[in-house]
Amino acid sequence: MLSSKNTDPLRLRGTKKEQKQEALRRAKYQRGQALEWLYNNKHITKLQYLAGCKIRALYAECEGQASSIDFTQPRVDCSRKVRDWLLVSTTDANRTLERIAALLGPDQSQAVFAIAGQGLSITEAAIGFEENEAKREAGAPSRATRDYVSRLMRNGLGHVAGEFVG
Repeated sequence: MLSSKNTDPLRLRGTKKEQKQEALRRAKYQRGQALEWLYNNKHITKLQYLAGCKIRALYAECEGQASSIDFTQPRVDCSRKVRDWLLVSTTDANRTLERIAALLGPDQSQAVFAIAGQGLSITEAAIGFEENEAKREAGAPSRATRDYVSRLMRNGLGHVAGEFVG
């Protein structure tokens, strides 16, 4: 006989508690959706969400540059220089991220860039801030560290929203 878990994987016919547990379990597997989750659960405002989206777009723009070739060095083949739009856009994105990092400071920029730019969850970003080595090795930061990183991220996105979005 089949159990209800196999025939109803999303727990649509289950209780509200079972549906919520399944949604939380599935959300753990969604990489890069931390910003949407924070906004949908009303942990950040719309302006903070838009600032996070801008940072994510800047990160995506920076990843367009190949790391094995140094585009900043002058050409040596004596051919005519053409404007390389990939270089221009990645350079502009890097400059904007550097301005944001200067505005936020080291701790805040690390938290904001990890969560908004790289798509890490607050718990994953908090591992880098954890002082207890045993908890850091286990990958389970303390509640105080998670709250600290969450506060850094919210305040940092607020600063970015005020400076670049609003």
